[in-house]
Amino acid sequence: MPFPPPSSPEAPIHTLITAFFAAIHTQDWPTLRTLIVPTGHAILSRGLNELNEGTDLHSVPLPALIDHLEGSKPFEEPIHDVKIMVDRDLACVWAPFEIRVDGVKTATGTNVFTCLKREGVWRVSAVVDRNAGVVEE
Repeated sequence: MPFPPPSSPEAPIHTLITAFFAAIHTQDWPTLRTLIVPTGHAILSRGLNELNEGTDLHSVPLPALIDHLEGSKPFEEPIHDVKIMVDRDLACVWAPFEIRVDGVKTATGTNVFTCLKREGVWRVSAVVDRNAGVVEE
């Protein structure tokens, strides 16, 4: 993900999202917990096809999502073509991704993050994770 200029409003959001994924990739769960709003939620969308049929949605608190990730096999989730929008203390991040396990692509999709700035600190307050599964190229 290319770095925005350091003085731009997007720079601290870029830093937050980079740290969020770095913590997941290194399985640094204590650090990941410091990057979220503890009352935040995630919506996980699985199995969506082109006709919006067969969607399986799950809503989980962000701390419970981290608990789930703690028990998972290590993986990487490189993001690309990221778009960040900021309005004062609110930011939104659009982040298409691939999931790789042992270097093999196992899924693609898009994450949408909502981030809030409270007491001078940006944190992830919500995530929508739309996982399309394995997509043939």
